[in-house]
Amino acid sequence: LSLGASIDLLERIGPATVLTKVRENTDALVEGLRTLGASVHSPREGDCWSGIVTFSPFEVPAMTALHHLRREGVIVAARGGRLRASPHCYNDAADLDRLLRAVAGLRPR
Repeated sequence: LSLGASIDLLERIGPATVLTKVRENTDALVEGLRTLGASVHSPREGDCWSGIVTFSPFEVPAMTALHHLRREGVIVAARGGRLRASPHCYNDAADLDRLLRAVAGLRPR
């Protein structure tokens, strides 16, 4: 049921709209992370981008950062010593702001 509902929603929105929204969300996330001083590892030039943003928040170990973000209500994954966020078309500015505020909480003082 859930998979069918998800596919129905994405079909109603339309692939072009989904792609545009994912690009907007990932661009905003990358800009926010870079502004905070986090390292972004995902390629972002031209057509070389994806809906996955891999990043390292400062010098904080990935698992420490992962647990901090989850306590703040932000779901990311840890892969290869880095964090991975996958904002999609149903995420909004408030979701991205919550992620960025949580990452900012990891900044060394």
